[in-house]
Amino acid sequence: MSYKHIFRFYGWRDDVGKWQIHPAELKHLAVVLKKKSNEVVELCDGRGQVARIRIIQCYPRHPRHPHHCEFEFISEQSYPSPHPTLKVVVMADITAELADLLPALTELGLNVLSWPVSSEQHWHDKQSRFERIARAAIKQSKSPYFVKLCPVSSLEQCRSSTARCSVQVDLSSERSLAQVLLQQPVPRDGGEICLYLGGRSGFSPAAQHVLAAVDDLVVANLGAYVLRLPTAIQAAVAVSRQLLGS
Repeated sequence: MSYKHIFRFYGWRDDVGKWQIHPAELKHLAVVLKKKSNEVVELCDGRGQVARIRIIQCYPRHPRHPHHCEFEFISEQSYPSPHPTLKVVVMADITAELADLLPALTELGLNVLSWPVSSEQHWHDKQSRFERIARAAIKQSKSPYFVKLCPVSSLEQCRSSTARCSVQVDLSSERSLAQVLLQQPVPRDGGEICLYLGGRSGFSPAAQHVLAAVDDLVVANLGAYVLRLPTAIQAAVAVSRQLLGS
């Protein structure tokens, strides 16, 4: 059986319910990919809605609207959010690694990523870049959901107040993350699971102080090997999603 790849682009429903395509996506569709009439593509809003449309005509050099595209709506599908909600809290500033992390975490089905930023201005300067990476991630991975990014200004704000299962990922634990998740009363019908990871040198005294106030915190490891922080984050998400399903 043959399989035909269907390109995906970032779009959304406007106030009157009509699907719109992001201007940057229109340029890629019309100029780079040179999509033709009658070709079918997908639009995804990163919030669980995916539509299929048929291109009527692309205008790479439209006089009034550069990269204009006319299309007709075919169908739409709503995807439920992966549950339970999986949140990762990194107790260190990972803004520098975020560009490499975001595509993989989108593919793995992470819901929320939170971390303290050392400079709010530095984060705001880079925010538009991460939004572009997030749009590219839902296109390439075919995931219908963005990872919700929640940078905070202090370690104290990292603590999750809504988690029904909280796990500190630390090499010192004798139990693995898989064992902990299998033994814990995981909220499979809803709720939030929160995984806390330390910085490049582990959990600082300030981070340990914050975690001491987390109710029913369980400690688990990711195996016998010392992992780089980006690798540990991806491994923790992969193990959790594999055991919990989506």
